Amino acid sequence: RETQNLKSLLAEWTNIVFKKADNGYIFTGPYIVKSLEPEVSLILEPNQYYENAEKRGEVIIKAISDMASMKLAFESGELDMAFGITPEIADELKNAGKIVQTIDAGYQYFGVFNTAKGVMEDKAVREAISLAINRKELCSTVLNGAAEPASSFLNPGVPGHDDKLKTYEHNVKKAKQVLADAGISNPTFTCKVRQKEEKIATALQAYLKEAGITMNVETIDAGIWSSARAAGELQATVLGWFPLYADADNQMYTYYYSENAVGKGVFYNNPEFDSLMKEARESNDSDKRVELYKKADYILSREDYGTIPLYYGKLQFVAKPYVKNAKLGNLIYHLYNIDIDLSKK
Repeated sequence: RETQNLKSLLAEWTNIVFKKADNGYIFTGPYIVKSLEPEVSLILEPNQYYENAEKRGEVIIKAISDMASMKLAFESGELDMAFGITPEIADELKNAGKIVQTIDAGYQYFGVFNTAKGVMEDKAVREAISLAINRKELCSTVLNGAAEPASSFLNPGVPGHDDKLKTYEHNVKKAKQVLADAGISNPTFTCKVRQKEEKIATALQAYLKEAGITMNVETIDAGIWSSARAAGELQATVLGWFPLYADADNQMYTYYYSENAVGKGVFYNNPEFDSLMKEARESNDSDKRVELYKKADYILSREDYGTIPLYYGKLQFVAKPYVKNAKLGNLIYHLYNIDIDLSKK
């Protein structure tokens, strides 16, 4: 989710997945709660009524939001695995000879604009912004390789993503020409972001400057950001979409269908796009829906530039050599089937 961090994830996971009864937490699986310190740690112990209980040890899950502390805890042996490490920490661990595992996570980051007022009303400005951004460099440098440059709004693997499309064009000269042809000189706007998107926004700011576009970056509190976005008060921002399932309707209809776009603060409105989304919703033909979503995505992100897809993110984690079957998938931390090889610990 957009606002979820490791601490809130731990608290929510414990209170929702592990149903609480009057006399404590109840389980039918291989583990039960031994102790819980909300937003700090969760200790699970084997459920004695589950098969092979004697072969399992305790599982200690810690919420460590500070990446430097997480790195030290892993290197010191306090942690056997570390999930959700940042590209910077991953790079440091790689340099220290640690094996960092990376998977395609099925989420993406994109530029969001209020297309109903100010300079963002003009499609030429939005197109010039897209052309000015060097997505490949952004992924390889700022994100340390933990991302792939975007080629459509829909993520790879989502029905409707067009695998034939290449990364969005990077052409500063063309960006300047688009603005000149539209009679626009030095368009200026403010991009308000939360702290976690500040680094990305700053990189975008530098790219846009090369094309003669001034983007002022302002970092604001996450709560204020959320309220301002819903009220349509943000000219621009950077946002991540973390889908719970691979579905084009969920991804595009949620943000850019005209009735929903108002509540998301983007105010995108294209009757052709809406018609394609509506037709896809009403169709039972999966192949037809895929083609409709491809067309809708193309209109949204390559004709109207109603959104500026940036990159498809990856998840990174590290595990000690004695941790067997460590894996992640689709934004889920899989602990099932993981084992510790005591002979190698």
